[in-house]
Amino acid sequence: MGNIAIKTFIVVLISFLMSCYTRKEACLDVLASNYDVSADDACPDCCTYPKLKLEIQHFVKDSVYNFDSIYTNDLNQTFRILDVRYYVHGFELFNKDSGKKVVLETIKNQDSTLIIPDDIKIYRSVDASIEIGSLRDNGTYDSLTFYLGLKDEIQTNDFIGLPSTHVLLANNRLKNATGEYAHFTVRIETADSLIRNFQVTGLGISEPYTIKTPVTTTKGVAPSFNLKANYDELFKNIDIKDSTNVIENALKQNIKKVLIVN
Repeated sequence: MGNIAIKTFIVVLISFLMSCYTRKEACLDVLASNYDVSADDACPDCCTYPKLKLEIQHFVKDSVYNFDSIYTNDLNQTFRILDVRYYVHGFELFNKDSGKKVVLETIKNQDSTLIIPDDIKIYRSVDASIEIGSLRDNGTYDSLTFYLGLKDEIQTNDFIGLPSTHVLLANNRLKNATGEYAHFTVRIETADSLIRNFQVTGLGISEPYTIKTPVTTTKGVAPSFNLKANYDELFKNIDIKDSTNVIENALKQNIKKVLIVN
């Protein structure tokens, strides 16, 4: 009888302990940043993924850009570059074995006829790096392609469900005085303390770039790509005393030379 009582007690104890155990729910995707190997069950929509990063070094000629510095263009005109901002988007990672990868986040227009990756960002001359979007992938990326300036399809569509901080919303976007999208904006101060603002607008202006340096990452780690911006290119062959319209038209060509990729 003693053995039976002991066995019965053990069974009851195990049943009690099992009834007290709470199963752990967490992310079980091994490619996620918050993958939890100790979890019992996968949680709904709780996984977070590493974000693609773009890092830019800002220069004017061979000197690190500083908004307090005085610069001289090829017409021997002196000025300060107070602020530079530009859209980047359309990021595509390429791997020779697995093909193209884009970020997970998407946005869509009113009737869902256009659904695109939500990788649209504004890069400022004070930003050392920006996060582009989430990637459910890892390994070696052979190259990164992206656009400077907005593609026409973005400028000609209204997107719904955007968060309040999104760079396409009217209060946050780069724009001119009439509210048109601006691909690129720059503010300077001339030698006689005149502040001038320029906005490059219009369709068909976005420019593709490709960074060909391979980057290798491990699970849960974001890939990061580097490039250089040289703002000395902005006002080459431009008379900063010209009309705003003349300068903005000239900037449409010069901005294509600002970003330097390897």
